[in-house]
Amino acid sequence: MSHWCPSIFNDIIGPVMIGPSSSHTCGPARIGFLARQLLHHNLKKATVEFARDGAYINMYRGQRSNYGFTSGLLGYRPESYSLHNAFTEAKKRNVEILISRMAILKATVPNLARFDTGK
Repeated sequence: MSHWCPSIFNDIIGPVMIGPSSSHTCGPARIGFLARQLLHHNLKKATVEFARDGAYINMYRGQRSNYGFTSGLLGYRPESYSLHNAFTEAKKRNVEILISRMAILKATVPNLARFDTGK
């Protein structure tokens, strides 16, 4: 992974992003990307769980949150066109990304998601 510096345009004012939604596509891509930056091992499997009463549970496919989380976990930034091919790329890399709609989390904020990246 290459080192990156925050940009006033993309990280503060922006973001430059691949849609359809800044909160449900770009947000998950950014969260996944930041989670990937925190890993100290090669990602082989990750589970993304949504809060049972949160916003993702009913719209993660339509708003492409699943693509956002997956592309971010693969190391792609939110503005990368690779978002559209996230599942294909994960399969090529032998990375398993599971999206859990049966989460036991209670939403303290609408877009709550929990990651388990194991080891």
